[in-house]
Amino acid sequence: MISWWPRIWHCGIKLWWNRLWVRADEFHPSLDLDMVALEAMTPTERAAYLSDLFRRREIAHRRALL
Repeated sequence: MISWWPRIWHCGIKLWWNRLWVRADEFHPSLDLDMVALEAMTPTERAAYLSDLFRRREIAHRRALL
């Protein structure tokens, strides 16, 4: 596999697609931790990714409770 592919796909396109809207289901696959993306990110990007992921999970959890 080409080394830049995970960065473009997992850290770019796929992450952008998952952030388009927060799913109502807290168990949606878009809210899973993407290990390939984490490996391709810098430490600063990794911290921002985890913060955003936990925020989206919390929103989905609240929606599931309603």
